[in-house]
Amino acid sequence: MLHELYNDVKNGDWVAVLLLFLLTCLLVIFLSIVFYFIDSSFIETNKESAIVVEKHHTPAHMQPQVISTGKSTVVNMILIPDSWSFNVSILGHRFSCPVTSSQYEDFDLGGSVVALLGVGRLSGATHCKGVL
Repeated sequence: MLHELYNDVKNGDWVAVLLLFLLTCLLVIFLSIVFYFIDSSFIETNKESAIVVEKHHTPAHMQPQVISTGKSTVVNMILIPDSWSFNVSILGHRFSCPVTSSQYEDFDLGGSVVALLGVGRLSGATHCKGVL
């Protein structure tokens, strides 16, 4: 199959070029997700004093998922739950931290929190894992 795809691309078949482009995009997205998971999961965290500079709440909502099953198409509705986060400032750097609904209600803008920060294994980037 790959040999046929290569020959079609070589001959300038635009459908094959488009298919190859889409497959490449999917591979890049998949590898990015794997990289982020490896980089930011199960890392040691340090407690840092931070200031809440922004609060974000995304309400629960329904999202359609289209599934093709042979000749028919089925639409499933998926519930995306509420999510809350703070943007915190630590020494002039901003980080987005996931929080619970009670933390979202308890802390005000400009309030002081303790952020749990960890450094990624591969990228060296700092990730916020939550607040106390």
